[in-house]
Formats: sequence, C-alpha cells, structure tokens
Amino acid sequence: VIVELRSSVPRATPKIAEASSASQSEQAFAMSFLKALDADSNLAFSPHSLSTAFAMLSDAASGQTLEELQQVLAFGATDKAFHRSQDALDLGLAARNRPASKDDDKTVDAQILTATNDIWLRDDVPPTPAYLDTLAQYYGVGVHQADFPKRTEEARAAINAKVSTDTHELISELIPEGVLTIDTVA
Repeated sequence: VIVELRSSVPRATPKIAEASSASQSEQAFAMSFLKALDADSNLAFSPHSLSTAFAMLSDAASGQTLEELQQVLAFGATDKAFHRSQDALDLGLAARNRPASKDDDKTVDAQILTATNDIWLRDDVPPTPAYLDTLAQYYGVGVHQADFPKRTEEARAAINAKVSTDTHELISELIPEGVLTIDTVA
C-alpha cells in the first residue's frame, strides 16, 4: 500500500525576482556537471529537475551529507530564502507555459514544461512534520511511503506509474527491475 503524507501548509507564492539565486546555482551546477561527463556522450538532462530534487532532500539532510549537497549543487545556505528561491524559479518556469494557438497566418505550437519531483520513503521511516511543511510550502508535494522490504516490486511499479503519468508517458520505466531492494530507504 502506497501512502502519501502531506502537510496542510499552503504553498508559498514568492515573487519571480526571488528566483535569482536558484537560477545562478542551477547554472553553476549544470556547467560543472556537463564538464564531468564523457564528451562523446549524447544525452539530455534537466539541471532544474536535479536541483529541485536535491533541494527537496536538503531540508532532511545534515552534517557532511548536507555540506556535499550544498557544494556539488552550488546551493549555498539551504535556509528559508533558499527554498523560496527554488519555489520562485519553479513557479516562474511554469508561468511560461502556453497552449497551442492558430490564427489566419500561423500556427504556434504549445510550450509546456511539466516539472515533477517526488520523495519516496520506506514506510517505517516517518518524515518529520517540519520536513513535510517545507515540501508543501515550497515544492507543493508530500512524501510517498512504500513497503520497500516486503513489497519491493509493488513499490517499483507505483513509482514507475507515477513517473509515466507525470511525463505524459515519455518515461515509462524510471526504476528498472532489481534496483529497489529490501535495503532501500529512499
């Protein structure tokens, strides 16, 4: 059984101007990530999605793990202003979406960016209320809990189904068989 835990704290509505620091850190991360990749590789990745996912995790991290997240992703301090900046960038990108249109002279294709990131935790690892508040307030999400040790394949199928739905079936299988194990925590 998959359960989503979610705080009732409303989503923040930061001003788009607050997105500046998130935008700068994403650009720095993207450039360092690209430099670390094999030059002969043909790939696509979303620095925004990666940054957002790790920004969501940063509020649950501490010590060396948090320091490494901050360093590798060029986050700086992961405080309230950081999360507001992440939220402003996400909402600013979503505001650029536009439907397809057609007039007498030309057709304009739709421009839609759907960003989605989720946290999945083993069901015996409860998130703190403060963490759920941060996720709800700045990312508009909760935490999905699954029984990874006993229902590994069911959890994998649920994650893949959510990813498939969220990506309009462009990614049908994010987690291949055998990746989740009885030791999977998140």
